[in-house]
Amino acid sequence: MNGAIETQEMLSQAVEQMLERHHSANLLCEGKPKPDLWPQLVDLGLAGAEFPEDRGGLAVPFADIAPAIQKMGRALATTYLTEFTIIGGWLTEACGTLSSRDIASLAAAGEARVALAFGEYGSGGDIAFTKTSAVQSDGGWKINGKKSVVVGGDRASHLIIPAKITPGADDPNGELALFLLSVDTFGLTRHVFELYDGSFAADFDLRDVKVPADRLIARGENAIDLIELALDRGRAALCHETVGLLEKVQEITLEYVKTRKQFGQPIGAFQTMQHRMADMYMDIELAQSCAELATDAMSLESDKNRRMQTVSTAMAGICDCARRVGQSAVQAHGGIALTQEYLVGHYFKRLTMVERYLGNAEYHVERYIARART
Repeated sequence: MNGAIETQEMLSQAVEQMLERHHSANLLCEGKPKPDLWPQLVDLGLAGAEFPEDRGGLAVPFADIAPAIQKMGRALATTYLTEFTIIGGWLTEACGTLSSRDIASLAAAGEARVALAFGEYGSGGDIAFTKTSAVQSDGGWKINGKKSVVVGGDRASHLIIPAKITPGADDPNGELALFLLSVDTFGLTRHVFELYDGSFAADFDLRDVKVPADRLIARGENAIDLIELALDRGRAALCHETVGLLEKVQEITLEYVKTRKQFGQPIGAFQTMQHRMADMYMDIELAQSCAELATDAMSLESDKNRRMQTVSTAMAGICDCARRVGQSAVQAHGGIALTQEYLVGHYFKRLTMVERYLGNAEYHVERYIARART
């Protein structure tokens, strides 16, 4: 058996068995919170799967982890693996400074949960919009600003903060820099809230937050390139999660239309419903292709424009598929689909989040066009 395929199957089976033991999507139907699955992911080695072996990781490429992420999507499991490992942990290691690699070693062991706090209200996900400022102070840096909707921020132990190194935050020529700091840093305030799909996020206020000089882990074009690549990695992971979500939604809907009767026969016997189910199947096939396209783009690290265009192509397609399949499932079920007691509604909520997380379809079409012009 091919080594890569063997690794993929091994990780997928391990995750599937873990989810069967420690997770049930039906908890949401009962109004119960989702379990924290991070300890189980750490036990499986997934927290440090991509890290090099000298950092305590397994040196497994992203493509081998992707099928396991798809399993998590099928189970509607909120793991924050994308936020803490695919994005935050990878970025911590990629910056390559002594201080970031110390935290990367902790992240590989699952002892640190690093989240990239890139969003600010009104930015639309555009990192060039960053208003958070950093000025030199007492041999280190003093940071002021606000970061919004940091998914997993409620349980993150460390943050990577993009900020402009300028005397004034509104200076358009300010150099972007990345700072790595603990959430316990004095002056950093966390405001936790629940998202539409039952996951959690946090807003962060930074008021005269003082950090040592070595906590600046990247700056300038290098910082921008690293953020873009980290977010593209997160988008590729999101594509695979979405495929798992869509597959399960179709299964639930197919079972429903086979058993729900109207006018003395299953509603699945009606031609319009058969057409709807066929369209859902085609969208899932398209979503799978988009996920594979996004994964292939991860090998294009040296060709930034091509990678960004490829990932945005995949994300634009995934967002459209998520909307169509989610809405078709609700349409097939009727009002019951949006009740707390029925499972498909919770999948629909997650699909709605997917459509807007890390850029919606419109954002990615515009990003593709912008990159085509450079």
